[in-house]
Amino acid sequence: MASFRPTRTDGTGLADGDLFGYAGNLTVADELGMPPTEGNQAYIMEDTDGEVTLRFAPIRLNPAAGANFSMDYILDGNFASDAGGNDRLQITLEITGCAGATTLVLLNADGDGGAETDLDDILDQRWNTINQNLNAYLQCDVTLVIVVDFNNATEEVAFDNINFSSGTVLPVEFTTFSARQDKNDVRLHWETAEETDNRGFGVERSEDGRQFREIGWVSGAGEAARTTEYTYTDTEVVAGQDYYYRLRQEDFDGSFTYSDLVFVKMQEGGLPAREARFYPNPTVTGQSWIDLSADQDGEWELTVFDAAGRRVLENRFALAAGLHTVSIDLAQQKKGAYLVRIVGPEGTLVRRLLR
Repeated sequence: MASFRPTRTDGTGLADGDLFGYAGNLTVADELGMPPTEGNQAYIMEDTDGEVTLRFAPIRLNPAAGANFSMDYILDGNFASDAGGNDRLQITLEITGCAGATTLVLLNADGDGGAETDLDDILDQRWNTINQNLNAYLQCDVTLVIVVDFNNATEEVAFDNINFSSGTVLPVEFTTFSARQDKNDVRLHWETAEETDNRGFGVERSEDGRQFREIGWVSGAGEAARTTEYTYTDTEVVAGQDYYYRLRQEDFDGSFTYSDLVFVKMQEGGLPAREARFYPNPTVTGQSWIDLSADQDGEWELTVFDAAGRRVLENRFALAAGLHTVSIDLAQQKKGAYLVRIVGPEGTLVRRLLR
């Protein structure tokens, strides 16, 4: 069910928003920079000129198994706070029909920084994923509610791959995936915390972050209850070109899932790119360290986001060229998955850290 409430003083009624509903591969890719993550279409909204609330049908959680919620969303990067009103994106789960009735706020973002998350801090034109464990709410009803409010004709948001699932263990749990330049090649490195029925990984590459093709295969461990490391070297690259990589993890039954994207820009002359090593990962105490290799003096920024996209830690510091160790303190944070973003003179690196 969708409802509309005018909130703007400079125009209402979807006058500029021709797009409100399902859109196909080409439209989503053209408008937001990447195609849908699941299937051939996604739900997209453009210039609502007011507050639109999407309320989905409630889901009853089965008491016989665990439960989890996940969804993907993507922004076009033009959200802001202006004279017509403050742009806003909120995603919640309403828990009803049981003793533990509550509302879980998965994302609360706006354009002026007044909410928990600033829209400027969300990566634009890249799919973002929300995950929420619901084991504490078995035998409850759960309703997904999405609230969008913006009024600029160039502002768009899309949603895809909305799932309520049982607590089945994922066949492979990635803890890290990175790409770096190694002289004239690109070296990929990834680790898994555990594996179940893992046949292996198809290594896929793209030059635009949209169209991928498989360039190699790395066999998996099959079954593993410990950390397993993998590497792959891409020798078919050229200087000055951007490259995006992802892993297509495949089970023995043919089912598969994709990893997050990683990015590397090949420097002229085969200059070595910056490395970052996280340890321990996962961290039991909440304390982790990063070994950074800086190629030049400069300012760095380290930001940590939780699974709902909220910024929980931010540090800015200066580093001279050379090797350095930087600490990450998540001791006061809840257990779960976190996204660590490091921005420096040589680019941006994003890693997943488990608490």
